Amino acid sequence: MIEYTMSVIDGRKKIPVIEFSDKEYNLIGELLLAERSFLSKIKKFLKDENNTEFSANVFLLTKADDKIIIENDVTEQELTVDKSDFSSILNAYYSEYKKLKK
Repeated sequence: MIEYTMSVIDGRKKIPVIEFSDKEYNLIGELLLAERSFLSKIKKFLKDENNTEFSANVFLLTKADDKIIIENDVTEQELTVDKSDFSSILNAYYSEYKKLKK
C-alpha cells in the first residue's frame, strides 16, 4: 500500500492535494491535480477491459497486466504502479474532489 496524506488548498477554489511518504509516487499526485476534469473518465478507463490507453491533457495512462504506467508528456517522467493501489488513491481523491465541488 502506498502511504500518502491528503490536504486541501484553499485558494480561489478548494482543491485536494496529495503528498506521498515516498516521493517516488509524486507523479500520481501531479496527475490527479493536473487532470481533475478527467477523473471520472479515468475511473471508467480503469474498469474498461477493452481499452489499454487513456490520454488526457498532459498525462498518458497505459494498462499493462495489473500495472498502470503513468507518463507525463511534458516532463517525460514515468511511473509504474499497481493498478489496485492507483485505483484506491484515485477513488479517495475523486471522493474528496466531488465533496469540495459542492
